[in-house]
Amino acid sequence: MVTSSPTTTVKGRAPVVTQSTIVSDNANGNGLIDAGDTLSISTSGTFSDADGDTAIPETYQWRADGADILGATSSTYMITASDLGKLITVQVTPHTDPDITDPAVGLDVASNALTVIAGGTVTSVTVSGEVGGYPQVDSALTATATCAGGACTTVTYQWQIETGQGTNTFTDISGATGNTYTPVRTDQKLRIQVVVSN
Repeated sequence: MVTSSPTTTVKGRAPVVTQSTIVSDNANGNGLIDAGDTLSISTSGTFSDADGDTAIPETYQWRADGADILGATSSTYMITASDLGKLITVQVTPHTDPDITDPAVGLDVASNALTVIAGGTVTSVTVSGEVGGYPQVDSALTATATCAGGACTTVTYQWQIETGQGTNTFTDISGATGNTYTPVRTDQKLRIQVVVSN
């Protein structure tokens, strides 16, 4: 009887995960993906293992424009000012128990990408100058824009007037394209708004 030399240890096949989907919580309420918003996985990728091995918790690495974000290794990520204008993804890596499986780590898979608004982009606007809580004829209203990152790039303004009492539809006021607008007599009983953009 002759016995062979022992083989190397038996290897299985690496675990696999499909793409996950990330979303923003829109913490700022502006409908934009902005600093202060938290990104999270809304739909996890599907785990599989050809050997039937059981999954253990997956790991995460958030990236901005393809570069790892230092310390961003949880299942959620809060956007910071340094992310403005960048594409954010999370790399998800599947795992099985390393004590009983080999390999125990699969290839990381990138989620969908979300684009953070660029620095200087208008995120909100407020109107001041009301008298007693109402716009008043011959009293100027002033629009103040807030922008991502603090400093606004070139900003344009268009003041609008309601098309009729209670219609909740608005039309541009001819020539009213500055950051201030002074209501006139014919604006009475109508509402005013301003559209601000970059």
